[in-house]
Amino acid sequence: MKGYIYKITNADESILYVGSTTLTIKQRWRAHTIAFNRWNEGKIRCAAMIYHHFREHGIDAFDIHLISEHEIEDRKSLLQFEQLVIDSTSCVNKNAAWISEVERKKQKRTYREDHRDDHRSYVSESVECECGETYTRGLKARHVQTERHRYGIASEEERKNIDEAREEADYERKEALKARRNARVECECGTSYPKAGKSYHVRKSEAHLKWLADHH
Repeated sequence: MKGYIYKITNADESILYVGSTTLTIKQRWRAHTIAFNRWNEGKIRCAAMIYHHFREHGIDAFDIHLISEHEIEDRKSLLQFEQLVIDSTSCVNKNAAWISEVERKKQKRTYREDHRDDHRSYVSESVECECGETYTRGLKARHVQTERHRYGIASEEERKNIDEAREEADYERKEALKARRNARVECECGTSYPKAGKSYHVRKSEAHLKWLADHH
């Protein structure tokens, strides 16, 4: 696959922009022209740095020129060639075309260290939620999963269904607890007692006390 490194300059090359493409230079210039016009009309937000100079001086004051041609395996290889040219010129490009993984990690680490206090302040900031509750930004993901949040943003009909489901679940829990407490346990004394009444049975049940007296 062929890749091309190009430059866009004004007549005296006091303004220089470096780019790369797998299109022909003519096709790339046409693509820049279309993108600039859309950006200039406010239809897109993203813009190459050279577009600001197009707006200031007029796009007709600039032209595109081929710097080099390369046989490449992928886009990454082409970006590396572009970065070499960027590093060797005083171009208007603000963003790097290619950054090594080591340098990328270094930049991320530096950014985190430089903005650590800002990040802490941001994540600890309190936010009033539409559900009526308050949460800190760092815990938003947890908050939106809570029952309070889901109930707070629910419609009147949904809240009614939630309330009915809660009442039913509460009733079932109470019935299950009652069943467990009243479950009969067979004692070695030959009688049975409710599970919740073991303490009373072993200390005060006449049958159990008589069995203890007979077997000890």
